[in-house]
Amino acid sequence: MRWGWAALAAGFAMSALGPSAAGDPPAPREPPGELRIVTYNTHGLPAWIARDDPVWRFPRIGRLLSAYDVALVQED
Repeated sequence: MRWGWAALAAGFAMSALGPSAAGDPPAPREPPGELRIVTYNTHGLPAWIARDDPVWRFPRIGRLLSAYDVALVQED
């Protein structure tokens, strides 16, 4: 199996050149995945200004945001 490494190296060199140079058809693409993104302004003002309870509200917001892949928050 001496030729195994040479064949592997030649195959790697051809694949590095791309499908058109190697003569191989392009590989089938996988369907695009789903990415869940949310942006949320949490109005992180003190309780006396916001007239609510941020200490109560913020943990609940955090749990809801964990359902997303990317969560961008403002005023946290």
